Amino acid sequence: MAEDKTVFIKVDDYEKIISKVKTLNQHLQKAREQLALIKDLKRDEDAEILDWDKELETMSQKVEFITETMSKQA
Repeated sequence: MAEDKTVFIKVDDYEKIISKVKTLNQHLQKAREQLALIKDLKRDEDAEILDWDKELETMSQKVEFITETMSKQA
């Protein structure tokens, strides 16, 4: 069986550790918020790119129709 070993630390050191952990958690929360913003931006950009792709496909089809129509009349 493993023995439980007690570790003693100074109260000042303990308070410093707690403070550092709180600061770390705050930074992690900010990072999560920033990542959420980045994901939202990416989702918006992806939707915009899809719209551009559809618009280009529509224009391409129109140009192809015009080309075919003009070729038949020539």
